[in-house]
Amino acid sequence: MNVLDLKTPWMLMPSELKRLIALADKNLLITREKAGILSLMPKEYVDYYSAQSLKNSGAAGVAMVEITGVMSRGGGWCFGNEEIAQILKANDKNPDVKAHLIKYNSLGGTVDSTKMLAETIAGLKKPKVAFGNRICSAAMMTAAPCNHIMLENQLVSIIGSIGVMAVVRDDSEAMKNAGYKEEVILADGSEDKYHEETIPLSPELIKQYKAELNPIRNEMVAYIKRYRAGVLKSDEVFTGKVYGPKEALALGLCDSVGMLDDAIKLAFNLSLKMA
Repeated sequence: MNVLDLKTPWMLMPSELKRLIALADKNLLITREKAGILSLMPKEYVDYYSAQSLKNSGAAGVAMVEITGVMSRGGGWCFGNEEIAQILKANDKNPDVKAHLIKYNSLGGTVDSTKMLAETIAGLKKPKVAFGNRICSAAMMTAAPCNHIMLENQLVSIIGSIGVMAVVRDDSEAMKNAGYKEEVILADGSEDKYHEETIPLSPELIKQYKAELNPIRNEMVAYIKRYRAGVLKSDEVFTGKVYGPKEALALGLCDSVGMLDDAIKLAFNLSLKMA
């Protein structure tokens, strides 16, 4: 385990010190959250990151919040969906913030809390621009309600991956070969209680998994269709495929292709138009 030691010498800009300390404190908060002591960031942390987001863009009134890595409710070294939602809500109430810029670099994440974050973004009253090099799956669902989606102008940028999947590991043969035999003992009346499967995947079990996944996928597709209505050109984008800038623009998954400075300018101009 790596330990963040602030007592030893560090080479960093003074302006980064407060952010580094806050990051270390945040991970202490995560530990407390897992212990059931705390669920969300305290107001002083939300206020700090809200103020920091205004500085991130370098443009007056444009608050930039980043969604990076695997998206989940609690996050880890990156912010979780609940924390991002807190910061976005604080920015929406901040009179100094005129527009939101949500910067993505994410291939998606857990189903849990994705709709919550998407609904938070949809409910923001100020203009919102989504920008990124990877806006996939859960990230795409949360970007859909934005007024404008801009994909970074580079060949390796991707967007899409609209779909839902589950990975189930059947380790029954490995357990058997290693000499292990696992028995799950359930209390009377608890026969439907969830437990990790170690038995071979049967057609019935696969059918059960699909019965759980299909409604989630349908909700995701309906959500993106709702907010990209009149823009999407084809339902082919709902198969889970990812697209580069040229194809994404032609299919209506994004509204433009550009660089970060372009997205910042766009957010600023939208704030003037929608004021």
